[in-house]
Amino acid sequence: MKVSNFSCLNLANVAWSFASASLNDSRLLQGVAAAAASRIRGFSPQGLANTAWSYAKLARSDGELFDALALESVVKIDEFNLQNLSNTAWAFASVDRTDPPLYAAVAAAAASKIHSFNSVDISNLIWVFSKFGIQDKRFFESLAWAVVAARRSLRPRDIVIATWGFSCLLRHDALLFQAAAVAAVAELTSFKPHELAVTAQAFARVARNDRELLEEIAVEAMTKIGDFNSSDLARLAWAFVHSDLKPTHVFKRLMSSVIARARENNWVGLSVEEAPQRIC
Repeated sequence: MKVSNFSCLNLANVAWSFASASLNDSRLLQGVAAAAASRIRGFSPQGLANTAWSYAKLARSDGELFDALALESVVKIDEFNLQNLSNTAWAFASVDRTDPPLYAAVAAAAASKIHSFNSVDISNLIWVFSKFGIQDKRFFESLAWAVVAARRSLRPRDIVIATWGFSCLLRHDALLFQAAAVAAVAELTSFKPHELAVTAQAFARVARNDRELLEEIAVEAMTKIGDFNSSDLARLAWAFVHSDLKPTHVFKRLMSSVIARARENNWVGLSVEEAPQRIC
């Protein structure tokens, strides 16, 4: 059966099935993309979101297809459910599509439903909008409240993305950072070195100097210091140097551990004046 004869539902399902199985069949997916773009008006909101997610999952950024998906998604955005909104935004950002009208439509639609989003959807939206530096004040206020509401279910990944995303836009929303700090302290033993470093850096960038959190990060980081790479070691050092908190015994022990780790690996270029500005 030719791809050109597939229904819109079948096209979306084929793309989703291949992406779910990590099967990147270029010939087939090119055919699906061409057929989907030509009949995009027949796609349901679910079909649009699934198709965008599928191609992004396989790192395929077919220009004609994503142009069509963006236009049709804006038209039908009010019919998108929570996961459709999150997946669509994530997909376009993952293939570096900046489409301002689409992101504006997603923000408007998501803001009215934000109280129903789960922690994964919330962190996805924060990642997308912070990645492109999209300053939507009302939407980020809604996202901050959503993080606070979901604080008991936040995982390390969610905490890292939320705090890093807000710090990238130099947003220092007190309620969000307070909720994130409490959630982080409760989960720190599950944090990887990268997550410890990024969280500390995010708080320091917006002068959210939570002493309890930083003390706990310092203690946890010392137990995992042998697993830090040079970039994350630099992040960690930068965060504590720029935290504007009076150095404590724990902070001093951490810095000694950082120096020892750097010397052990001959990381002579390690600097606390400039820390990495990307998290992935």
